Amino acid sequence: MIVPMKEVTLLVYEDEKEEALSALRQWGLLHIKEREIPSGPGLLSLKEEQKIVEEALGIIKSLSLPSRNAPKRRKEENLSLVARRIIDLAKEKETLLSQQKAIEKDAAWYEEWGKVSLADVDYLKGKGIEIVLLRCRRRDLRSLEGLAYTILKKKGGTYLVAVFSEGSFGGVAGCQKEAWPQRSLEEIRREKHNILLRLDAISSEMNSEGELKLQLETYLKELKRQEEWQRARANFSARDKIAFIQGYIPYDQQKSFSVLAQRHRWGVVISEPEDFSAVPTLVRNPWWIRIIEPVFKFMGTVPGYKEFDISLVFLFFLSLFFAMLVGDGGYGLVFLMASFLLQRKRKAPREFFMLMYVFSIATIIWGAISGTWFGYEKIAQLPFLRCLVVDKLNSFIAENQNFIMYISFLIGAIHLSIAHLWRAVRFSPSRLSLGEVGWVGIIISVFFLAQKLVLGKALAPFVAYLFSLSLLLVAFFSRAEKNLMRSLFLTLQDLPLKIIGSFSDVVSYLRLFAVGYATVVLAQSVNGMAGDFGFGTPVSSFISALILFFGHVLNILLGIMAVIVHGIRLNMLEFSSHLGMQWQGREYHPFK
Repeated sequence: MIVPMKEVTLLVYEDEKEEALSALRQWGLLHIKEREIPSGPGLLSLKEEQKIVEEALGIIKSLSLPSRNAPKRRKEENLSLVARRIIDLAKEKETLLSQQKAIEKDAAWYEEWGKVSLADVDYLKGKGIEIVLLRCRRRDLRSLEGLAYTILKKKGGTYLVAVFSEGSFGGVAGCQKEAWPQRSLEEIRREKHNILLRLDAISSEMNSEGELKLQLETYLKELKRQEEWQRARANFSARDKIAFIQGYIPYDQQKSFSVLAQRHRWGVVISEPEDFSAVPTLVRNPWWIRIIEPVFKFMGTVPGYKEFDISLVFLFFLSLFFAMLVGDGGYGLVFLMASFLLQRKRKAPREFFMLMYVFSIATIIWGAISGTWFGYEKIAQLPFLRCLVVDKLNSFIAENQNFIMYISFLIGAIHLSIAHLWRAVRFSPSRLSLGEVGWVGIIISVFFLAQKLVLGKALAPFVAYLFSLSLLLVAFFSRAEKNLMRSLFLTLQDLPLKIIGSFSDVVSYLRLFAVGYATVVLAQSVNGMAGDFGFGTPVSSFISALILFFGHVLNILLGIMAVIVHGIRLNMLEFSSHLGMQWQGREYHPFK
């Protein structure tokens, strides 16, 4: 649920505001209301320092250093200078690598044209003899007749030619002129040796500085704390020697805040928020619902303070969508085992793994009742698994496709109806709740219409009456206008498009069937390809095993993509739009 918040105004003597900020930060539950974005040289320097330290930490992470406790540093070596030193070393390394590429390009020139002395070339040029290098094809050699030249090398169909000319030489038609290198062989060897020595030294220095990763991370946290302090301090306004600051606290922390204020002899005003757009959102749920939070963090979405907490509905339907889109109990077992092994080896939020367990179990259940295990029909015919299959959902019976389409439409109608019923409860006892009930009737009507148009089912007679009654409810009770006729006029302006959109939204749940069915077909195709090679010989067995492995891995990856593209979309777009969600909330971030 979204926790109700209280708006507080705190008043202290101006010379006590630093002490008040310290106490508030220690209490750690006040979300400070920023009246304007704080600025100033102090904040700018803190942000710049954070940027430098973050860049240095990024460089350290790229070094892949072994994890170990960092050695203690001397007091005079401050971490700000260390971060800058790491960045300078990284830039120098990048420059040296660029120079190394240029040197290697010149070295490759000598490998192609031979060991030429640039000093001798310059000596001849001083005597008036210019040596020009050309790349020519065989037919272009005729153009060199009458010139002093020698063929140095033949490389495929190309001839490397040196032309000796007294004075300026313009070139030969058809031949490509070759530039001389920038440095001699001796310079190449010397510069390459120096660069390698410096790169080794830089690598050693960066590894040494990289051992301070833990200290730099702590330093970065301290910089962020200082920035937060400066931002909070900037929002303390003063007038006539009295300073005040405003913010928000959870409703159940009023008593705790009042006790804190009495202890420090502050003036306090606690009231209901007036501007809901500025109120932060704090979502508080039981642990078994909180497992869906990693998905919201992945999408970066926060509901508005006066919007809905859809965590429970999102969790239930996304689990169902995951099961139907992946559609294979064998893949569910793979997800289950992978989640278990990853949880043992990697540190990650507990909620993520609990969510993966729920998704995996849901997929296994769907695979069991649809008889789908790695797309191989005979697995579902095993004695224990056979009794779990629901005949109407069996993936390998072609006649069941229409029924699964019907199930997809039904899920869509239920999902969208929940959104409007939820809004009806929120608006109750306002007449707007009648308009939401009307939308539920329209959703049910378009559900039956979708069956007729897609599945060819006859339209029940009551649907026309249900749609007409629902249309009247929506037309008259969808707006809070006092004048019903004005409300009717405003509603009718976009009502046809909204009804068409509702039909499109219900039909869009057909993707649950389409993607799930594609998963089964692809798995069957992979099994068929492996079966064609057979397992009669070691070679055919190896090829078949490769086909099975890579084919099913591809299918699993496509299933995961389908969940991200389709499963999340149905919740975040279709369902949320019918619920009226804007997802423009700001996260509750207390000063602590």
